[in-house]
Amino acid sequence: MAQAVILTAGCALEAQDTDAPGALVLTRSIRDRIENWHWFTPASGTNKNAFDGNTVRRGVSQKRKAFDWMFEIEVPILLNLPAGAVAPGVQVQLGVGASYFLGNDKSMDAAMLFAKQLFVRFHDVFGVGGGTLQLGRFEFFDGAEVGLERCCFRVWLDDEGVEDAIDSE
Repeated sequence: MAQAVILTAGCALEAQDTDAPGALVLTRSIRDRIENWHWFTPASGTNKNAFDGNTVRRGVSQKRKAFDWMFEIEVPILLNLPAGAVAPGVQVQLGVGASYFLGNDKSMDAAMLFAKQLFVRFHDVFGVGGGTLQLGRFEFFDGAEVGLERCCFRVWLDDEGVEDAIDSE
């Protein structure tokens, strides 16, 4: 029977006033979680282990009339990864901490800086009010897209008389 305790903590920060056009907006967040694993009982290796996982994010963005842009970095930090949670033979990895340990070249502490988001978003593209085009690296939430009936490409097809090209619902 596997047991896991995951504690999370966050840091709420006060938002900046972003009403001023062209103002630079600075963002930051810190998330910390402590995981305590008591995996199944192995013949060898340590099945009880705890480690700390953090993410630190910093960003800067700006909104203008014709476009927006954002640059955000993230540093995931793993501390005290369990070296003894990797058992020999068939048992292999005894919990998620062991996977992180092996995935980070058998280092008990690991961190890496990378660009979380770096994009530019253009407004009123294709001559359609409200239409946007976003280029770069950005977070994407599947299912949160604009419905097909409001899509600017569909509006363009309708204006050009090619509305039959898209199946109607």
